[in-house]
Amino acid sequence: MLGWQLTILCVLYVFGVGEGLRTTPNIKQVFIGRCMYYYNVVDPTLRRSVNCATLWDKFSSAFRHRSPCDVTTDSYASFVRATSSREKRTGVVFWEDTYPFVLTYTDGGRRGLTIADTQLGYMADRLHWCGQVDRPGINFDDCPAECRDAAVEAYWGAVSIQFAREASGPVRVVLNASECPVFKPNSPFATYELPNILAPRIPHLHVYLLHEPGRESTEWCGGPSLSTLERLVTSRGVTYSCTDNPSDILHLLCVESPTAPQCQLTTRSLDDTWW
Repeated sequence: MLGWQLTILCVLYVFGVGEGLRTTPNIKQVFIGRCMYYYNVVDPTLRRSVNCATLWDKFSSAFRHRSPCDVTTDSYASFVRATSSREKRTGVVFWEDTYPFVLTYTDGGRRGLTIADTQLGYMADRLHWCGQVDRPGINFDDCPAECRDAAVEAYWGAVSIQFAREASGPVRVVLNASECPVFKPNSPFATYELPNILAPRIPHLHVYLLHEPGRESTEWCGGPSLSTLERLVTSRGVTYSCTDNPSDILHLLCVESPTAPQCQLTTRSLDDTWW
């Protein structure tokens, strides 16, 4: 009953796409440039002999000369196989509705590894694309409204599945306490990553629940949607924990909002000396 009440109380957000979305200009050059930078600078230990032009061909063949409505996660299978890591990844951080913060928090893989820190995420991050049947095979004018994001969403679904399958050891997921509900059963995390979070490869999932200063929280650890998440996680043999604004999360939030009430530190009396 509580879950039903939560649904009624939640504000319904419709996540639409902007008018006039089109393929990122010079996407081939951007993609190949990122590929070369990643394999030569970000993580040169992966594959020194990688051919970025070949990877572009595998990537673009998933949607080039195809209607955007016909692109699925399976369309990217060849590209995913060619770029996937052969080693299990530790320190993995999943996220939902916290993308900019999580990138700052993980600091390029130094405090955790997000999908954007991997080669699969790095090369396509914030790019947009769609194909067309006619030449040149890529639509640089205006992706059709009925399937405007289909090729992009299918890509991120495919690489999210692979990212979760490569994760090993305890993992974290950073969720936004201002969302309603906090855990959405139809979200990308729930659809693609959660089904691949399995024991014994992943023994534990820890929810970091982010409460942003100045924004009202709709749920805390133990709330209805997070209880649903806990049941789904433990049913896979994975243990579960949740922390509201862990100290490292809070300290980083307070850098952006130092005057927020939760960011005020207790100070000593002016008569005290600290040296």
